[in-house]
Order: sequence, then structure tokens, then C-alpha cells
Amino acid sequence: QQLLRVLLAFSEFQDLGYCQGLNFIALHCLAHMEEEEAFWMLVKLMVGANLWPMYDADSPFLYNAICLVEEELADQLPRLSAHFEREDVSTRPFSTEWLTTLFVRGVSFECALRAWDLMLLASPHVLDVLFKITIAIWSLLEERLLEMNMEQIMMGLKQMVEELDVVTLLSVAVDIPLSDSTRASLRNFSHSSSCSLQ
Repeated sequence: QQLLRVLLAFSEFQDLGYCQGLNFIALHCLAHMEEEEAFWMLVKLMVGANLWPMYDADSPFLYNAICLVEEELADQLPRLSAHFEREDVSTRPFSTEWLTTLFVRGVSFECALRAWDLMLLASPHVLDVLFKITIAIWSLLEERLLEMNMEQIMMGLKQMVEELDVVTLLSVAVDIPLSDSTRASLRNFSHSSSCSLQ
């Protein structure tokens, strides 16, 4: 019931319908704070950091963000990007899950907690952190993935990600240098989607 109330309150606050992914984020908030605090944390992330268009079915925000992740992957890890292309592996399902759930799903529980620490510290530049962690995951798994075919990747990636050492992952993520064009695009996302707290 708490989860339902938080989601309904937020949908009225931001005028959004049901949004896949938000339930995992709200549930994560409720696991660590009271109901009203969880609601305002959701507001801080979605509105304060301008992530809400990622959950708007009429917005190209999520599609553009996923394409930008692919561009950054090709730029920073060209061998892995080329291998995925040869094996007909799309990174979009993984990136979509990681971004839309803010890493509540797809990684270990400890990793989710640490990732949120980084996101909250970086707010309002939460997208930067999401991108850095995403690229760091691919970077740490690159050598293993290069030896795998499509079936092996699709079957084994989830477990491989969950088994990554959290300290190593986030240390690598912090040092990931996003390209100037990616940073500019992320700022443009934020400005174009910006709205003030009501």
C-alpha cells in the first residue's frame, strides 16, 4: 500500500501515468526511509535531477539517452562495440534496465546502494553517474565478453554484472572520462526537460 500511495502521489505531482521502472525506484526508497521521505526522494531524483522525461512515453528522452550510451561505448571501447555488432548483440535492453531503474535492478544490492550514494552526491548531474557506471560495467567485463558469442553473452551477462566487485566498479566509474559531446548532450537533456518544483 505504501508503494501504491507513493507512486500515485508522484503521478499527480508530475502528471505522469504508470511508468515502468519507477516502481523499483520507489520501492528502493521505501526500503530506507518513511513514506513521505520516499516520496520527496523520488521528487528530488525525477524532478530535481530532471529524469522524469525518461519515463514519459511521449518523450524521446530515453531513446536519445540509450543512443548516447551506444555512442560512448563505441568511442571508449571500440573492440567490444565491434564484437557486439558482429555477434548481433544489442546493449539496449541492459542499458534501458540500468538507466530506468537507476541500477536498482541488474546489479547487486550493495552496488545499487553505492551507486545511489554517487548519484545523490552528483545531483543534479545524475545522468553523468548513470553513464559512467554503465561504461564501467562494460569496461570491466570487456575481456571476458570478447571471448563469448551472442548466446553466451545473453545467458551469462546478468550474473557477471552481479558478481562484479562493487568497490572496483565504482572506482572505475568515477574515473571514466565522458566525451565533451556526451557531456554537452546530457546538459541539453537536463535543460530541455527542466521544470521547477511545484
